[in-house]
Amino acid sequence: MQSKQVKWNVAKTVIIVSVASVICWLPVNVYPLAVSSGGRHSLGYLFWTYASIFLAYLYICMNPFTYAIKDDGVEQTLTGLMVRFRCAVA
Repeated sequence: MQSKQVKWNVAKTVIIVSVASVICWLPVNVYPLAVSSGGRHSLGYLFWTYASIFLAYLYICMNPFTYAIKDDGVEQTLTGLMVRFRCAVA
């Protein structure tokens, strides 16, 4: 029973990471193709360029946290560290 739970947890993690990857990296890869016909100096072009780059960096930053949240051992360790840090600061 525990083996099925572990496999399901791994499957959910892979699905979450894959969906986040597509959502965050698709604009970086598709947007340049969409605007290659012109209008590169408009304000909208700059906004969407920076927004798509921001999404790519967001994925890179959130990926370790996704794995940490889905793994109980890592979550417990981080919670313990935060409690110790809070007690040390207070």
